[in-house]
Amino acid sequence: MWTELFIIYSNIQVALHITLNFSWTAGIFIYEKTGQACEVICENPNFQYFAGYVLWTYCKTVLYIEDCAKQAYDNSTAIKTVVDCAQWTIEQYEILFSRSRKEPEAEYWMSLCSLSRVPLSTSFDLFEIYEILQKSMTTELQQSFANAFSCSDQSMIKKNDLIFLMKSKEHYKVIRYNMVFPENDLEPIVSECRFLSVTYSHPKMRGPVELNIPVGMMIVGNELLSRSFIRRCLAYQNQSFVYDMDYKVEVIDQDIKCFTLTSSDYVKVGLCNVEVKQT
Repeated sequence: MWTELFIIYSNIQVALHITLNFSWTAGIFIYEKTGQACEVICENPNFQYFAGYVLWTYCKTVLYIEDCAKQAYDNSTAIKTVVDCAQWTIEQYEILFSRSRKEPEAEYWMSLCSLSRVPLSTSFDLFEIYEILQKSMTTELQQSFANAFSCSDQSMIKKNDLIFLMKSKEHYKVIRYNMVFPENDLEPIVSECRFLSVTYSHPKMRGPVELNIPVGMMIVGNELLSRSFIRRCLAYQNQSFVYDMDYKVEVIDQDIKCFTLTSSDYVKVGLCNVEVKQT
């Protein structure tokens, strides 16, 4: 009996082995033939023309639908009311159930944020305070902040990487603790540099987190991607993360140039590029 069972088991193993080898060989053969066929098809001028026509038609259709929707929204009070109500409901739902922080909706505000060490841990929390402004920062307010920082413990400010943010409509001013406040009468100079991708990674995380850097922050003189800045970006998104000084940030700019930042780096925005600096 045991001999018969052993023979049956052996035959099953042999059959499985042959079947797997056959499947693997057939799969490679089909992949090679299919890949060659796809290359031939893609090189065909008629197919290229057809693919281009389909893509062009798709783009035109999307633009047409968007234009019709915009006209309906602008010309119909009922549609506008329904859309605005739905959008407001979605935003409130996201605010209520989202774990991420939200910036104030005011056009003018300023913020101070710094790292706060979690007790008995290597991680850091984010300390941040907001002040809503009626208009762009006044000279008196600039002076009061400058006086406050001159009287503060500079070593503690540097250690916690305190940064100052000010939003004026669509533009942001972001400067680190050794701050020189901009003059009121100077308009912000928009940089030509853009970040196509900014991803945060940590050895204890399964995958990277994509960070959102508003275009309004790409202002000449802004100091971005420092330790506190990165921690703030993480607080304003929904994915889980691990934060301490062992992180890395991968950046791809508008020229498809890649560079890596660590917790000891930040960038200063120039007119046409960004300069990597040490904290």
